[in-house]
Amino acid sequence: MTDQIDFPRSFRDLFSLCILLSLCTAVFAQGSSFDFKQGTIDIELLPQSKQVKGSVRYDFELLNKGDSLFINARNMVIERVLLANKEQKFSYDGQRIGLKISRAKKGKNQVQIEYKASPSKAMYFLGWVDQIQGNEQIWTQGQGQNNSHWVPSFEDMRVKLSYRLRIRAPQGFRLLSNGVLNKKESEPKKGLWVYEQKQPISAYLLAIALGNYREYEQTSTSGIPLFQYLYPEDSLRYTGTYQFTRQVFDFLEEEIGQPYPFDNYKEVPVFDFLYAGMENASCTLFSDQFVQDQNALPQESYLGVQAHEMVHQWWGNLVTEASGEDHWLHEGFATYYAQLAEAIYTGKLGSPGMCWTKHYS
Repeated sequence: MTDQIDFPRSFRDLFSLCILLSLCTAVFAQGSSFDFKQGTIDIELLPQSKQVKGSVRYDFELLNKGDSLFINARNMVIERVLLANKEQKFSYDGQRIGLKISRAKKGKNQVQIEYKASPSKAMYFLGWVDQIQGNEQIWTQGQGQNNSHWVPSFEDMRVKLSYRLRIRAPQGFRLLSNGVLNKKESEPKKGLWVYEQKQPISAYLLAIALGNYREYEQTSTSGIPLFQYLYPEDSLRYTGTYQFTRQVFDFLEEEIGQPYPFDNYKEVPVFDFLYAGMENASCTLFSDQFVQDQNALPQESYLGVQAHEMVHQWWGNLVTEASGEDHWLHEGFATYYAQLAEAIYTGKLGSPGMCWTKHYS
């Protein structure tokens, strides 16, 4: 008789090991000279001209003197670069900023970049120049498109920082981003939203979504706030779209065996999205084609996309690939756990799930 292997328990052990390796890799990625701590993004979104302007500041510790610092910034106008609040000479080739730091003191430092950008990728402005009221949106897509088109940032996925995002944008909309909304203020003709993403993340997981949304809230068994968003006209589709949200979240948290790594979880539909969904840290964006009523056909269900993107909050966002060559690990685990979730809530076990010895009735 062959003993069955408890794969989920083995995955829990593997997950813990991956977290340790991820931390070691992050230190290695930052090199022997820099220990980056936090990014502060302070920007204004200008949808009529499809531009973004503002600044980003990175707090870091300089461990060894004599190196140059490079930050990715694609096709921007770089106005000023400051080190410890002093303007510096810098190089820029349209792809990344180079800064000599030979005069910087060891220990705590700051580098700040003031810039303007007209993103051709990664940030999209929709519905601002037509005659239709209420369909205006701005949303971002970092993975595969590079958020360095709209904010100078580190494309190396091994570099993880906490972030503070101060975003000014037109009033009359809801703006969503990573982490917790700490402040919402009104200024003449525009609003200010301040988000705190405390847990370190890779820059490709930064997200912004602005639009006309109604907010709904649930709470997981573990106490995590779960926010869902819909266009106001889709309020009757809430149950059809989000009916399994809490159950799937609770299942994944228990099955993976690791507490959810962020302070809340948001799900935001957008139109003309590039993919079915994207697992930005604590703020998943998904195609509004998956917003559905309760009579939708099974193949149109949001459940599979929802579970897949939720899994990535652990496998992808907490434990992150070192490079694109490891991307199959993100997608493999997301597919596996999403199949298990679908099996529970639809009663059908997809073929990938048949490979495992633990089944659910």
